[in-house]
This record gives sequence, C-alpha cells and structure tokens, in this order.
Amino acid sequence: KESNPRSARDALMIELIGDLGRVNDQITALPSDIKYAIEGSLKLIADAVEQTEKSVEEVLEKYRAEINASAKTEAQNFKKLIAQTKNEMTITLAEDARDKNHTLSVIMVVLVIFSTLFCGCMLGFLYYTQQKHDERIERYTEAYQMEQTVGHLEKLKIFN
Repeated sequence: KESNPRSARDALMIELIGDLGRVNDQITALPSDIKYAIEGSLKLIADAVEQTEKSVEEVLEKYRAEINASAKTEAQNFKKLIAQTKNEMTITLAEDARDKNHTLSVIMVVLVIFSTLFCGCMLGFLYYTQQKHDERIERYTEAYQMEQTVGHLEKLKIFN
C-alpha cells in the first residue's frame, strides 16, 4: 500500500510540477503579452494625440482665419466710419463757415450803409455849415461895405 500513496503523491507532484511549468511559461510570456497589449494601447494613444494635434491645428487655422477676416472687416468698417465722420465734419464746418461768412457779409453791408449814411449826413452838415458861413461872410462883407460907404459919405458931408 505504501507504493500506492507514493505513486499518488508522485503523480500529484508531477502534476504540480507541470502546473508550475505552465505558470512559469505564462509568467515568461507575460512581458511579451503586456508589451503587445501596451503597444496597441500606445499606438491608439499616439494616433489619438496625433489626431488631436491635427484637429487643434485645424481649429487654430480656422480661428486665425476668422480673426484675420474679422480684423479686416473691422478695419474696413473703421475706415468707413472715419471717412463718414470726416465728410460730416467737412459739411458741418462748411455750413458753419458759410453761416459765418453770411453773417459777416450782412454785418459788412450794414456797416457800409451806416458809414454811407454817416458820411452823407456829415457832408450835408458841412454843406449846410459852409452855406451858413458863406451867408455870414456875405452879410459881414455887405455890412463892412455899407459901413465904408456910410463912413465915406460922412467924410464927404464933413468936407462939404
């Protein structure tokens, strides 16, 4: 009976050694299995990163294009606004200048009219004064001549 348990034990030992060999084979194959599994995952991750980089570049290019287009549009709108403001200011300044020129013209016309009236009045006053002065001189001359004549007649009477 002793050979029986021993042969059973030996069979178990042989089976255990076989199991250990299979476990050893699996452990030995594990790095290559892990490497294979990781390589696939790493390739997927690398592909995903590359795809993400391409997507980011595309998005950045679109964003840059939109920014450039927007900047150009805004620059054109700003130029138009400046031109419009310049035109409006030019029109406003021209209207102001025209209004001021009109006002100055009216003031000049009024001043010329008043100056003409003043000069006319002064000339009339000078003419009137000259007439009165001439009349006075004429009366003085007549009075002097009369006095001379009377004085001369009196002298004649005295001698006669």
